[in-house]
Amino acid sequence: MLKLRRLGLLGGCALTAFACSRLEFSKAFVASNKHIHLDSRKPRLLSREEVKASFIEKHGENSGTYFDLAELPSLGEDATCHGNVGDFECWGIFDGHSGWCNSNYVANHILGYIQTAFNAKAKSKWLNSALTSQEIDEAVEEAFCTLDTDIIQAPLNALDKNDPQLAAAALPIALNGSCAMLSMYDSVKNVLKIALVGDSRAVLGTQDENGVWHAENLTVDQTGENEDEIKRIRSEHPNDPPEIVSRGRVLGYQPSRTFGDAVTKWSREAQKQLRSVFWVNGHHSLLRSPPYLTAKPVVTTKNLDPTKPSFLVMGCDGLYEWLTNKQVVDLVSQYLEKNKIIPTFPVAGIQDDSNDGSAKDFLRPKALNWGPLEPTVEDDNCATHLIRNALGGAEFQKVSLLISIPSPLSRRHRDDITCTVVFFKPK
Repeated sequence: MLKLRRLGLLGGCALTAFACSRLEFSKAFVASNKHIHLDSRKPRLLSREEVKASFIEKHGENSGTYFDLAELPSLGEDATCHGNVGDFECWGIFDGHSGWCNSNYVANHILGYIQTAFNAKAKSKWLNSALTSQEIDEAVEEAFCTLDTDIIQAPLNALDKNDPQLAAAALPIALNGSCAMLSMYDSVKNVLKIALVGDSRAVLGTQDENGVWHAENLTVDQTGENEDEIKRIRSEHPNDPPEIVSRGRVLGYQPSRTFGDAVTKWSREAQKQLRSVFWVNGHHSLLRSPPYLTAKPVVTTKNLDPTKPSFLVMGCDGLYEWLTNKQVVDLVSQYLEKNKIIPTFPVAGIQDDSNDGSAKDFLRPKALNWGPLEPTVEDDNCATHLIRNALGGAEFQKVSLLISIPSPLSRRHRDDITCTVVFFKPK
């Protein structure tokens, strides 16, 4: 069961936080431990009890993970997911923009698409032959791209079927956009995979035998400021004007990879067709050879050392606008000193092993440029703890100020902040 906590900060404003144990799921997509081609039954969703029994049988009663989740809305465009696909436990963060429809849709469907992709891969293999790491990565990439294609094509397909009502329902999901980050952990093999679309960030904290915590950034922000992304886009559109990437944006969008954002993916003809039925803005003047944004993820694999305490902090850009990678790991280490979620050594220091440990650029009003703030540890939920310290730490009035600003004015001062912290218990 999800345990709901509320952190009252000022008046009626509250930060909603969730804490979940590993075997307590609201939904899952595990069909069978057998290979799909050996099971002639129709696929179905297992009940919560069946999922729990399946994981206990395969991973044992104590699988060694625990996670905290917290969401602080500004425009309310973020979404999250948690569930299981095959041997993996999965956590997802979906940072929406231009509305909430796309992020919520992707969060509700991505695990099902990945399970379908896994099943398709398994059908093509020999008996009892497990998927390789590369095949898993390929399946995840196919699932992301297939889901995005279905989203983008849905309004057009509905119009082709002369069903404007269905097209109208599908249109907001396609027009809205979302970054996506999905973490997948196999507790038997101690393998962690991160699939990223956009500019959310995953930071791994690992403590060595000397007590020093090491911060490692497992993702690279995919934006119009990333030189590798700029080169990729220009190589895919060699005949387009160079202004398609300008001032750190791709046709005006900061992330260079997203779900949705169909105006960067539909052809001019498709957008003209939609404008004949719906009130849709005209296409971008630089649109020549769409799609420009893609939902193909970059998948990173990390083998965890099961003897060392470690944790993963997944956060949307709203969190990392305020905190560096090193600050995040430092704050979680302080939390673990007080809340013994996993056994750790006495803290001897924090070391940033990331390539990019700086906070994201964000132009705040001068009144909010408070500089270094005094940290505090007063929350049971570690994700809530991070958000509190990002906004002001021990300075209660500063935290209250940022949380109490009503939407949509709040977006001028802070973004939606969504954070998941996963703890890996050493074996």
